Amino acid sequence: MSDQMLISRFYPELLEGFPQPADGVVQLHAELLHRICLADGLLEVLDWSQQGVGTDPLACMWLAGLRWHRLVTGHVPDEAPEPPPRDTDAALSRLLASGALRITEHTGETSLSSLSAGQLHYPAAPAQPDTGDTDVLLRLAPLGLVPYIEEQMRMEWVEQNVSMTHGGAHLLQRSRALVADVHQRASSPQQHPPHQPGPQPRSQADAPTAQPGSHPLFGVVGELAQRWEAVTAPQ
Repeated sequence: MSDQMLISRFYPELLEGFPQPADGVVQLHAELLHRICLADGLLEVLDWSQQGVGTDPLACMWLAGLRWHRLVTGHVPDEAPEPPPRDTDAALSRLLASGALRITEHTGETSLSSLSAGQLHYPAAPAQPDTGDTDVLLRLAPLGLVPYIEEQMRMEWVEQNVSMTHGGAHLLQRSRALVADVHQRASSPQQHPPHQPGPQPRSQADAPTAQPGSHPLFGVVGELAQRWEAVTAPQ
């Protein structure tokens, strides 16, 4: 029952904290865009698993991060592999090109810096263990929404994802707590107020959560949610 509840909550939980459109434009923190890309990367893991094909979740999360890097900067780091496009990042690219979606300047810089090296960082050697940047917390919600996995595996994925761009024991502790909170809230019939992962970006701190369906970005997330539901449906 909790897994089915988790699947049904994917769409609203993924959009938690997104700003309202203004004059037809959504101004989005880069790590919230990263959240969508991460969710699509996790969908890729689940899709391969449903087909009975083994895959590396860390590699899929890294490719998702590289797709995000490509969306934000227009290119993939020189030393990194070119990730094949997927429906979600292709749709996001069209929204960025149209001007309906804009990325807030100077956001996501720690993640961009880490990924720009073109190397995959691991928990044993995280990308930036001394950074004080907590914006990584904005992207982690999808890890709390994955059904059918044990909590230990979930926390391993959290550590892997954070270590790709950030690191440090305190940040990892906060990341695990956030994802556990998202998972508990989304899988419970009784809804609780969302966990606030520390200070929100100033440009969005006072913005109300977006109303689904009011902008094409939310249509992109809706299509991702439909694919998520199809892949995770009980066989």
